[in-house]
Amino acid sequence: LGLIDNVAAANNVSHVSFSMAAIMFAIVIASQFAARQDEKEKALALSNERFTLATRGANEGLFDWNLWTGETFFSDRFKKILGARLDNDPAALKQWLRIIVPADRRVARAALRRFRRNGQATTLNLEYRVMGPDHERHWLHSKLVAVRDPLTGRIVRLVGSISDITQRKQSDVALRASEARFRGITEAHPVPVMIVGLASGLVLYASPAAEHLLGVGPNELPNDSFGRFLTDQDAWADIAQTVAAGRDVNLKEVVLRRGNGETLPAALSARRITYQDEGAMAIGLYDLTERKQAEAQIAHQQEALQQSEKMAALGGLLAGVAHELNNPLSVALGQATLLMEGSPEPKVSSRAEKIFKAADRCSRIVKSFLALARRKEPERKPVEINALIQGSLDLLGYQIRTENIEIALALEPHLPVIDGDPDQLTQVITNLILNATQALQGWGGKRRLVVSSWQEDGARAFVSVADSGPGVPPDIRSRIFEPFFTTKGNKGGTGVGLSLCLNIVESHGGRLHAEDTPGGGATFIVELPAAKITAQSRAPASDADAKLPAHLKILLVDDEVEIAQTLADLLEPEGHEVDIAANGAVALDKLHKAAYDVIVSDLRMPVLDGPGLHAALMREMPSYLGKILYVTGDTLSSHVQAFLAAHPVPVIEKPYRLDDVRRAIARLLKESAGERTMGGDSAVPPVLEPALPP
Repeated sequence: LGLIDNVAAANNVSHVSFSMAAIMFAIVIASQFAARQDEKEKALALSNERFTLATRGANEGLFDWNLWTGETFFSDRFKKILGARLDNDPAALKQWLRIIVPADRRVARAALRRFRRNGQATTLNLEYRVMGPDHERHWLHSKLVAVRDPLTGRIVRLVGSISDITQRKQSDVALRASEARFRGITEAHPVPVMIVGLASGLVLYASPAAEHLLGVGPNELPNDSFGRFLTDQDAWADIAQTVAAGRDVNLKEVVLRRGNGETLPAALSARRITYQDEGAMAIGLYDLTERKQAEAQIAHQQEALQQSEKMAALGGLLAGVAHELNNPLSVALGQATLLMEGSPEPKVSSRAEKIFKAADRCSRIVKSFLALARRKEPERKPVEINALIQGSLDLLGYQIRTENIEIALALEPHLPVIDGDPDQLTQVITNLILNATQALQGWGGKRRLVVSSWQEDGARAFVSVADSGPGVPPDIRSRIFEPFFTTKGNKGGTGVGLSLCLNIVESHGGRLHAEDTPGGGATFIVELPAAKITAQSRAPASDADAKLPAHLKILLVDDEVEIAQTLADLLEPEGHEVDIAANGAVALDKLHKAAYDVIVSDLRMPVLDGPGLHAALMREMPSYLGKILYVTGDTLSSHVQAFLAAHPVPVIEKPYRLDDVRRAIARLLKESAGERTMGGDSAVPPVLEPALPP
């Protein structure tokens, strides 16, 4: 028993020891838990303090809504932004929604419903307007973050922020209004406008006018490089550097390359601006196509005017030169005629004939040259086309030969007569031959010029000028007759020659066109209608037309004694009495002392010229006005042209042939006799009335 008691006592001590140990362990654990709990509470307090400080210092208002417990939290900043006194309870949420503008409230409620039903969404952004305490509407932005139950997907907690975006919204509205005004102005403005980034060189904005000018579709220009639309990249680099340095570019002329590859001249102005927070340049483009065309046309017109002024000055010079040339040519022709008709020796007659032909050729050249320089109203009369062709070739013969051009003629001998102005038609033929000659200048191939004439059923006459030169390129063939269009560049072309030829031919009822020459070259064909004339007028002049009545008393008035004496030597062997006066004053004195059947007077003379003599006869002896024939080597001077325009008197040009004088005097006497038969002035002094041949 004692042993049992001892064992029991030992066990009790052991149990007590274990109990005491357990109690001590529990005390240690409890003290450690209490210490940790205290640390957690301190950390929580610190966290709450930091959260409170953060909510107070943040620009955005914060809120927290625990849907399980119903607890809510609104920061002071939240309440201040919202402009409402909110309690931390669920009722405050309804108060929050009530101050939202009704139109935006409906949108916000619908968005919240969709957000709650979408089990995956965790973030929602809302913008809405509220009526603030200042009775003005404010724009607010709310960002909501949802904590969802992982099993059901239902929202158990919502946290988020709120911020006042009124100023940003106002800026956006102002920016959109400004953008709308900018686009309205630029899109309505006729000047193409573009905005190009300074650093990138990319197009940031382009007006519809700019898209149209550059030949691209709508909205194709933005983000495209503007430099690729300029043909000169150095010019573009200079423009960019100038604007980047803060200097303006004003109407710099450039060449633009359109979307289809075509180029056009333009002027470019540029200013530095800030666009969408980026350094940029505003560019205005001006299409210079019409201006350049107008400038080119004005330049052509000025050149044509200068040419016209030169021709006018040349005409004045030619008036004197022609007078000086025609007078000795008249003497040469007359003296050659005297030698041919009066010399019994065949050698002398043969030599005289050669002199006559040379002088006659010179006279034709002078007349053709004067026809080109003459400025007068068109005069329609029967014209022999082949004679005009021959005259033009005589005029240009030296130039054709010096260019080593082979010339061939294919003229039909019996062409119908044309009713036209010989001077104008001479201009047409001469211009076509001259153009063909110039086309062959420097030509490496065969140099051949063929001038042809032919007819069709007697109703139309044709003249063809064909060369073997480079021809007319097909792409400009439709433009060669346009005024001021020329392919001669700096070689002296004015672009008026073919246009003038076309106008002359069409005014005669004809047609002028160009074709390719077989084998290479260009062919210009003139088509003219035949004159509607009677058989009598078609018949060539006969010798009877140049036969004068016998024993005429003729007064020759000319300051060139050789001319007058030569004509006297030609007329006196035919039985006529010839008297000579050196000028109009001497002629008047002779007319007062004696009667004459015919007066042959020069127009340009010293002391008293032909117009002065005509005026004196009109005052003192009007019966002689129907018996006076004028000769002149000067039809270009304005004085002579004015006289001939005012008085339709018979005129023959120097140098003349004897047959020309005979025929003109015969016609004059016939018309004078007809006027007396019809009834004339009874106060006419008696003059010798020669009997006309039957």
